[in-house]
Amino acid sequence: MPDLRLLLSEDNVTRGRVTCVFMMRDGCAVDCVTNGNQRLSLLDSVECACMSLDLDPGLPELGGDDCLVNMRNHGNATQVVVATARGFREDRIGMLDIGADDYLVKPCALAELSACIKAILRRNCGVVSVKPGAAKFRTADFDAVAQRGRI
Repeated sequence: MPDLRLLLSEDNVTRGRVTCVFMMRDGCAVDCVTNGNQRLSLLDSVECACMSLDLDPGLPELGGDDCLVNMRNHGNATQVVVATARGFREDRIGMLDIGADDYLVKPCALAELSACIKAILRRNCGVVSVKPGAAKFRTADFDAVAQRGRI
């Protein structure tokens, strides 16, 4: 199983399945949810490197923007790529201001979503590369006695 875990929040079941398969072939383990409460519950129980967050109204219960505010207010620093049909400048600015790491307007190519996730993880999580079938992370060794570390 790959080391890179992605939480995919998608209201369209078919699009969600296609995206899951694409991301798994691209080296990610993927959990897919279809409502806001599932997102928060899964984030509490599974450590994800990144979340693709849908803001579309087809996701019942907790909206994507409220989910992101809730995450950030509770100290959850999971990297978030908003992928939504909402393309207005105000939506993009608002989501970036409350803690999204990037924003893609649907329809977008799955390769673009994947590249966006990889770029965020390279910048923020120490992921060196993501290749089909495996995610590679930088590791750090720390000697507590000598109080020295090595990356």
